[in-house]
Amino acid sequence: MIIPVFALHRTDKFDSAGSVRCAGNYSSAYEAGSIKLQQSVMALFRQCIRLLYATMLWAHDMAKRPRVYSFEAATRDLAADGISNLVFTLDSPVSAVLHASTLEGLGRFFFDRDRQAVSVTAVTLHSGEDASTTLLASAQSPRSGILWL
Repeated sequence: MIIPVFALHRTDKFDSAGSVRCAGNYSSAYEAGSIKLQQSVMALFRQCIRLLYATMLWAHDMAKRPRVYSFEAATRDLAADGISNLVFTLDSPVSAVLHASTLEGLGRFFFDRDRQAVSVTAVTLHSGEDASTTLLASAQSPRSGILWL
């Protein structure tokens, strides 16, 4: 890659008649300065490329890591345990306005995608109640699992 540097200065000479005679050579101080600038710009460019490469390696590594705390991983763990009843809650203020069938569909999503038959009980949590007690009370069957998002 060529980076143009326009910091060069030609030294002009005057002849005996006072007219300008262009010598066409460059002042060594300006030339040395422009070469240093060019080298600095190239060093900065190389550092940027290295940083970009390192960022891409990091992103690739992160994409390959298992999502331990993901909704899908939790669903697969519950399916592997052989649950038949899922007690699902979305611990968010939004859940109060969602219809129970919407919450059930959200809880069932990854089970349906993996073709796992499971019945879903959607639980809406309310302010001031003990969420753990409410969810455990809804999971009466020994083959129940709780998914609390």
